[in-house]
Amino acid sequence: MDTWAATVRLNITGPASQTDPQPPLPEGMTLEQHDPQHDRAKVNVTVQAPDLASAVNAAVEAVTDAVSAWPGTATVIGAEVLRADEAARLAAHPEPLELVDDTGAAKLLGVTRQRVVALAATPSLNFPRPVAPLTRGHVYTVSSIKAFDSRWTRTTGRPPKNR
Repeated sequence: MDTWAATVRLNITGPASQTDPQPPLPEGMTLEQHDPQHDRAKVNVTVQAPDLASAVNAAVEAVTDAVSAWPGTATVIGAEVLRADEAARLAAHPEPLELVDDTGAAKLLGVTRQRVVALAATPSLNFPRPVAPLTRGHVYTVSSIKAFDSRWTRTTGRPPKNR
């Protein structure tokens, strides 16, 4: 049996989506991230399993059982499972992220910095969330900006007046 470290991603709806979920998770399971604005959560758990497929199943089952006591509905939307030694190595030496600020995002998108700020302020466009806010703007991952660019339907000119 090997030890595996898993991060299970959840979509949360109902009362648990607006506050920190209650009751707390069982010992050995941690809530890494809870994002009520986007109805998402990430739960970390360590499991014992003979192989990767069994580890994924064990992690998803353990988290599903634990969150069944939360108010509302929590649905598993993904899982990342690594051997525990590899997870520890990555935690000690994380892979560097390729980052850009508003100006860099503008260059990638072929627009002005001001347009990036306007895009980010338009909820219906689902612009990427910044990794961090800065005194002057935000920091984004290059991959999230490129993904946005691939799905963004550009429009030109002023929008029509509503009469």
